[in-house]
Amino acid sequence: MYMQVDRLAAGLLALGLKPGDRVGVWGPNSYEWILSQFATAKAGMILVSLNPAYQLKEIEFTLKKVQCKAVICPSSFKTQRFSQMLQNLCPEIDPSSKNHFQSSRLPDLRMVIVMDCTEPGMLHFQDAMEAGESRHHKELMDLQSKLTFDDPINIQFTSFVCVFLFPCITVWLCAWRHVYGVHGITLVFPCKGYNSQANLKAIQNERCNIVYGTPTMHTDMLSQRDLHTFDFRQLKEVIYGTTENSPVTFLGFPLDSDELKLNTATVVDPVTGVTVPLGASGELLIRGYCVMLGYWEDEAKTREAIGKDRWYRTGDIASLNSKGYCAIEGRIKDLIIRGGENIYQDGQSCTPEEIQGYCKGQISHFKIPHYVMFIKKVTLKENMEKQLGLQ
Repeated sequence: MYMQVDRLAAGLLALGLKPGDRVGVWGPNSYEWILSQFATAKAGMILVSLNPAYQLKEIEFTLKKVQCKAVICPSSFKTQRFSQMLQNLCPEIDPSSKNHFQSSRLPDLRMVIVMDCTEPGMLHFQDAMEAGESRHHKELMDLQSKLTFDDPINIQFTSFVCVFLFPCITVWLCAWRHVYGVHGITLVFPCKGYNSQANLKAIQNERCNIVYGTPTMHTDMLSQRDLHTFDFRQLKEVIYGTTENSPVTFLGFPLDSDELKLNTATVVDPVTGVTVPLGASGELLIRGYCVMLGYWEDEAKTREAIGKDRWYRTGDIASLNSKGYCAIEGRIKDLIIRGGENIYQDGQSCTPEEIQGYCKGQISHFKIPHYVMFIKKVTLKENMEKQLGLQ
């Protein structure tokens, strides 16, 4: 793999990409995905993690937001036609040539690299692997002395609303989401896309000690009717977190009780900025190397989320107990979390069927609600209302 990473990194340089350029990877789990993350980081480029469920409007917005110079993707996966959607966005792609193109809708995009087959007007992954010459390998070696451990190497998108996404800038040290910093641990990818049964079987058959995913994934696996038939005695840790915090933000001790492991978080600070007494509720703030560098080219949103003292405001209401652990009690913002994405409510203005129908083909399938209900009031606990100034 080390040699393949060097070949791909040199190849990307040979194709005209430079340190600091954004390279989008759009697709499910694959070996090429992993090579791309290592290679872009080694060449000083920034890999942009693109959700494989993105539809046309979403992929256009994300590529334009971070000014992607290149996209690496498979031709298709399940019902997704990645190369076709990019062709629709960039009709300027010349089927008779693999030269760089200039798109009116995506003015920064110059090339598309397809992982699994040959597509007219697009490069094949093997083309990129073979593009590097000796001078590009020398350029790659020279780059190593210029790169630092806190250079940005990954952009991950988090959503504040159901369509508009905000890119979080992370560094190599913090990229737990893709566990590239782990040494001596076998990484298990159950399948190309999320599948609860495949995950459960992999956890059992591969005797996994650690499981990482979004809360909705964990909930889905726990809701499987045949859950009791699986053997999870070797499982030690279940991990989740926020994209802005890379996303793991706290760890307990190996000998902690199940109650502490399952019902605790991390340090709590109140909305006022003053630490509250033990047992009192306030907003959960996080600080450390795990916190993102910021939102890409959005200083206002970054300042809103991260203070001058580098405390990240999670928006979670939590309380700190006498043993130094936190319990999450609720959310400050009125939103729904669906598939790890934040979706705001906008009031009753149409029918449930109209909402579902409008969403189809516009946003990723996992963001489309199965049930739509209109409510006039959200009931909060009295102490939570006081904290939010609602009384």
